[in-house]
Amino acid sequence: EESLIGSYMVIKLIINSQVYDEKVIAVRGDLSGEGIITVADITIGKNMILGKVEKTFTITVATPTITLVNKTATYTGSAIAIDAAKVTGVANGDVPSGAITYVYYVDEECKTMTTSANNGAASNGAAPVKAGTYYVKATIAAKGNYGAATSSAATLTISAKSLNDVTSSITTTAYTYDGTAKTQTVKLTDGSYTLVAGTDYEVTYANNVNAGTATVTVTGKGNYAGTLTKTFTIEKAEPKVTMSPESGSIRFNTDGTITVGSDVAGKITVTSSDTEYVTIKSGNGASVTANGTTTVTYTGVKATETAETITVVFTPTDTTNYKAVTKTFEVIVNA
Repeated sequence: EESLIGSYMVIKLIINSQVYDEKVIAVRGDLSGEGIITVADITIGKNMILGKVEKTFTITVATPTITLVNKTATYTGSAIAIDAAKVTGVANGDVPSGAITYVYYVDEECKTMTTSANNGAASNGAAPVKAGTYYVKATIAAKGNYGAATSSAATLTISAKSLNDVTSSITTTAYTYDGTAKTQTVKLTDGSYTLVAGTDYEVTYANNVNAGTATVTVTGKGNYAGTLTKTFTIEKAEPKVTMSPESGSIRFNTDGTITVGSDVAGKITVTSSDTEYVTIKSGNGASVTANGTTTVTYTGVKATETAETITVVFTPTDTTNYKAVTKTFEVIVNA
């Protein structure tokens, strides 16, 4: 126990709270060092005493500060790591130098680590590969004057890659209507990797059955995003129209016949190139059932020197998917 009285010091010897001795001495000295009181040139009467009084204390290790910054990146097919943690120590102290490790999680509570199967990580808790939102904590190990410390969780967001940034090949083959859905060949590559339908993208079609303009749309999935769209054409089909016979000759004032058939339903329009010589008696405007026939009757009115033409135009009922077909019949009218 020490107490200063003027320019003197009272020094007591105390054991188990009992005072055994007490001296009053003149003091010339100072306080120096950390935790050590040095008393120099202590004078008792005519004697000179040189000595010191020491006190001990404990310096505990400091806790460093370790922080991470949120990061956003785009899927590359390789593992993406959070940026390096920032570590700081105490003012005027050593720089913390413990080893830093990072652990990646799939949940905000940081309970479920990344895995190879679900996130493409090289090992459990390692940096992820696949697109998604992840949570990361960094830990610095204890070393020297610093203990261990763990950061708060930072967010690592890996965005899906746009399909516009991959190499695409989508065929646009033209088709002819046949009642079935038409598709195209889709191939997408990202560097050396070929994207997998159903995993990396989906393909959908619009208006790809009937004749007209069809659309193929490729939509990114999983690690890929965005859409690619192309159009292709489905041409109208030409009905199989038959005409029997395909030419003929008759005497004037007599009739002839033509049998017209088709594989699809429709109607026929029949005309004569010159009604002075040949007229259409029946069949004009007649219907034809699918895979059925109808009969056209014509009359030779007057003898001709050259052949006259009977024109049969077949117009399908389904004009959306089938073309009209024109057939001609050459006939000579004899005297």
